[in-house]
Amino acid sequence: MAENTKAGVEIIERSFSQRIEQSSITSFMTVGAYSKGPVNEAIRVESRKQLIDVFGAPDDINYKYFFPVATMLDATNSVWIARVEGGEVRCPGITVGEAQLAISGSFVHPDGAVEANDTVKITNTPQTALYPLTYGSLQEVSAGTANVPALSGGFYDESEISNQISVFAVGPGTLYNNVGFAMLNRSDYDLLQDLQAELSETFSEEDLLTLGQTTYNTASSGGGVTLEIVEDIIDPSNNYKINVATLNQYLSFEYGPSSDDQFAFYEYQNGNLIANWIVSVDRDGKDTLGQNIFINNVVENGSNNLRVLAGTAENTAKDIVVRSVAETALPGGDALTTDLGDLTDDFIIQLNNNYGSSLGIQGNAIIDLDFPTPVKQRIDTICQSRKNCIGILAPTADTMINLSTNQKTTKPTKLIKEYVNGTLKINSSYSAIYANFFEVYDEFNDKKRWIPCTGHIANRMAFTFDNFDPWWAFAGFERGIIPSGVLRVAYTPSDEQQKVLYTNRINPIVDFSTEGVVIMGQKTLQATASNTDRLNVRNLYIKIARDIARFSNFVLFAPNDELTRAQWRTQVNNYLNGIFQRRGILEYKVVCDDSNNPAEVVARNEFVGWLLIRPTPAAEFVKITIADVGGTLSFDEVIQGGGV
Repeated sequence: MAENTKAGVEIIERSFSQRIEQSSITSFMTVGAYSKGPVNEAIRVESRKQLIDVFGAPDDINYKYFFPVATMLDATNSVWIARVEGGEVRCPGITVGEAQLAISGSFVHPDGAVEANDTVKITNTPQTALYPLTYGSLQEVSAGTANVPALSGGFYDESEISNQISVFAVGPGTLYNNVGFAMLNRSDYDLLQDLQAELSETFSEEDLLTLGQTTYNTASSGGGVTLEIVEDIIDPSNNYKINVATLNQYLSFEYGPSSDDQFAFYEYQNGNLIANWIVSVDRDGKDTLGQNIFINNVVENGSNNLRVLAGTAENTAKDIVVRSVAETALPGGDALTTDLGDLTDDFIIQLNNNYGSSLGIQGNAIIDLDFPTPVKQRIDTICQSRKNCIGILAPTADTMINLSTNQKTTKPTKLIKEYVNGTLKINSSYSAIYANFFEVYDEFNDKKRWIPCTGHIANRMAFTFDNFDPWWAFAGFERGIIPSGVLRVAYTPSDEQQKVLYTNRINPIVDFSTEGVVIMGQKTLQATASNTDRLNVRNLYIKIARDIARFSNFVLFAPNDELTRAQWRTQVNNYLNGIFQRRGILEYKVVCDDSNNPAEVVARNEFVGWLLIRPTPAAEFVKITIADVGGTLSFDEVIQGGGV
């Protein structure tokens, strides 16, 4: 230690004020089979409107994935959804331009290349492609007839592939017959602006006819605006009438293409323009504000329906000659999977890929949307592995609903009990199961639908986390009343049936005549009796572990000495005291000193902290005694005598 060299007062400042940041927004994770939207990549949805915009309105197949999520979104603005489709289902695509292949530098079968208008197969196993695809999974092209030599492994050398633009629908299904696009190069855009200017100064019917006829004939002879664009605007069978609305739609940008590598790109659905952008085939192209407008990135970020691939792998695409294309539908593609049982493996794969890592997408729970049993089991496996979320499960629909008649089953208690103990066989504090299905009204199709109760459970979980704390049970008559919209429940257990369910780790949901539909349990699926067989305790521990782990990052690579340990103890004690004050724990103790950090531990570069916690149990069994006290005994005598 250096000696003091002069007299005086020295001020030393050390900070023990680093706070443990609390995790805030309640978020959920799930998968589902929808009619549209990105496939095999998790998308964060923040509202019912966005749910419809991205994944489509419900239909007779996917309604049970739509309505539970919509109910979650009534209580939170964060639901992660990974749309799943079968590994062999094809989605439509088309190549624009004079290129020989449909996709530049992508994986193709070694026995041939691809012709334009072929389809793209969605596969679930990511593989390396020569083109860094801007898409959530591998796009594998089926064999075509073009004669291009294949390299080993089925890849094509980029030098063998012409530059081009390929447009694809994000997913399969008949919906994509209604998705289309158009593109307008700089030359045609400028000529249409000239037409618009002339039109604004032309008023007589005769002059309008002449303008329309001259413009059309010029295009037909190979000059002027590209013919297919003109045919979209001018009708020669109707006195060459100019469709002003369509013309203005093409010219709806404040600034059009400003160079030959730029063009206007339009997205349509059911013939209606839903989005448009000024884009560039130059990887480094910029708009008037200096923003990058490379088409691959712009369309991926802006469209829920389309993906565009322009150019080859690492090379710029600016050498592409853009030709104008009028509205072009994306035909073809297989129908969506209708037998959801066929998607079991795909559901599991996407759960693993999107939510399997504790370092990836963060959420408080993974929600079961009436998935097959192996998918429910995988949800629990993931939650146990991550240790920072829980699984909200429901029994299969056939335990409560006769799927042939769409009516309630006659012995649901027996069926649910046998399912949980004999088929599901989960023993875990990281999952809970709720015994009910709800009938709701589908306003999109004017039908009543039976859906799993799990979306409503998640709604109550979000309400509780956001208005109370995670260690409060989302059950009972304050936090467990199911929100309005449930027409009827599939199962209202009696008092005795509730006892059977709860003894078997199944949480009842009861329809009370006056209070409404209420969650009447909060057990986890843990078979051994302990504090963590209750959800409020499991969620308490998840929150503490998550917050302490995030805070403890400051210890990494800090000096492993008593000063660091003291700082850590101070902040953890302050944090736990806050939970104590908010009734989450009854007692706690923090140990981080020489007793658990002896010299040999420190020498191994290890830092050890212990948190001893006694959680606050939830009152689940309320017993009230009403005693009739006679005229000769005092109340104290009755109490002391054990009469109460």
